[in-house]
Amino acid sequence: MFNSPVSKEREAWNELTDGRCPSRLERPSDTSPKHIFAHSADEPDVAACSPGVSRGDCNPQKLFRCQGEDRILWRLFNSMAMLLAGLVVLSGCRTAPTWVPIDTAQPGWNVQQGQAVWRPSAGTPEIAGELIVATHDDQSSSVQFIKTPFPIVIAQTRTNGWEITFPTQARTFAGRGAAPERFLWLHLSGCLIWKKPPPKSWRTSFNEGNRWIFENQSTGERLEGYLGP
Repeated sequence: MFNSPVSKEREAWNELTDGRCPSRLERPSDTSPKHIFAHSADEPDVAACSPGVSRGDCNPQKLFRCQGEDRILWRLFNSMAMLLAGLVVLSGCRTAPTWVPIDTAQPGWNVQQGQAVWRPSAGTPEIAGELIVATHDDQSSSVQFIKTPFPIVIAQTRTNGWEITFPTQARTFAGRGAAPERFLWLHLSGCLIWKKPPPKSWRTSFNEGNRWIFENQSTGERLEGYLGP
């Protein structure tokens, strides 16, 4: 009787599995042709059929076909994951929108200049620089701390929001409503010009010669300076 190639493959498969249909093939220890046929080092262990399926339904061609389909699905999944990761990275790298710089030469602005020494947190070096505080009749403000020629801090408040930028760190924070307490720079003009109380986490002292000190007891941040008339 003539045996087709499919029949020969099925007989070889049944001989290999001893009449069983395992859900997952174990990697053979020897490299005989029979085992090489059942498992290739370049092919993943993919089940050709599920437990409980009869021996006659176990087809080696189905095994290799399933392996190819699984490889395609796996590559598609990897491509989609890489695409999503790229979109996340690109969205995180967008430059934060910034306000238009305030033109303090316009009517209604009052500008005062002075000097300040800033310690960002406990244990960090102090930074000495020039302090420029501008306030408007509508309660808007602009505070700049500059260590020539580089601006260290630029803080702006308006009636509908706030923004603070640290140019040397390429970081910008902005929001609507009241400014957060952790950024003293956003409250500095209110405390010095409009005599508003400082945030609860800050301790303030005023000395002779228009000198003042703001210190955060929890973080160690400290700002000391003065403003001219």
